Amino acid sequence: MSSEILACLKLIDVLAYDYLMLIANHLLVTRLWIIRPQKGTYGEIPQSKYCLAPSSYIIGRIFQIFRHCTRLGRQKEVHAFISFNPIPYGLIVMLAARIYRKDLHLVLLAQTGIVMSRDPLDSYYYLFLG
Repeated sequence: MSSEILACLKLIDVLAYDYLMLIANHLLVTRLWIIRPQKGTYGEIPQSKYCLAPSSYIIGRIFQIFRHCTRLGRQKEVHAFISFNPIPYGLIVMLAARIYRKDLHLVLLAQTGIVMSRDPLDSYYYLFLG
């Protein structure tokens, strides 16, 4: 079973690259849709496509992100939404996931660099060290 994952985030490029590479390299992920304000410059993530929301105003950016989430979320190949920022991106992703009844995964990043997350493809918990 193959699936596509939609990731919505605003992190510095190094952190975004590290966390998204873990997801993109999973055996069951065929494509990773990344919604960000700008394309990452740290490295190329395999099997990924970017949808950019470059507005300098937060209201405009929220509207663009919601539009991308709803446009991509209606595709039946997209099986899960993931967000690394609970507010405001996590709320936008939560709303889009509820509309299309897809899985939702919120990753909470701690200040110490330890992250507890539920893997979007498996049903167990594991620890990321950042």
